[in-house]
Amino acid sequence: MAEEERNIKKNKQQSISRANIFINRFIKDDHTGSYDLNRYVTQYDEAIQPIIAETICSKIMEKITLQNHKRLLKGLDSLKMYFPIEKFQRFEKRVRDICEEYESEKEESHNILYGEMEKPIRDTLSRQGISGDAIVVNIEALTEWNTISDELDSRYNRLLKNLKDVIINGF
Repeated sequence: MAEEERNIKKNKQQSISRANIFINRFIKDDHTGSYDLNRYVTQYDEAIQPIIAETICSKIMEKITLQNHKRLLKGLDSLKMYFPIEKFQRFEKRVRDICEEYESEKEESHNILYGEMEKPIRDTLSRQGISGDAIVVNIEALTEWNTISDELDSRYNRLLKNLKDVIINGF
């Protein structure tokens, strides 16, 4: 009996290790295939599926960022049947809210800066004899944009990190 228990424990540890490798690859590789992570989970014995799903969900929650949230939430959505739906929906909604607010504020800041900087840059170029419709002001190359962008990234990454800390500890 002790031998069987050791084998079960060893199998469980190996399965969790493989699940970690799988989800790290899914997160890292900018996955373009199926987001149905449940298809991966169901490859395991029914008794261990909830543990595998929890391992994958925990890793997704830990690694979700402002840049990858849409893709990772699609994968997480395929595993919601393993968790209380309210907790999953609360996490998903709060992540989406933070990320959408970030994207909206970043776009608005970009438009404001573009409005402020376009005319002076065009005027400077015009004085140098450079003009026309082909001129596009690259706001992203300006120090002012980098400062604004860095501040937004820092603020919203902090909000996302705080949310992840609260949710992960309570999930």
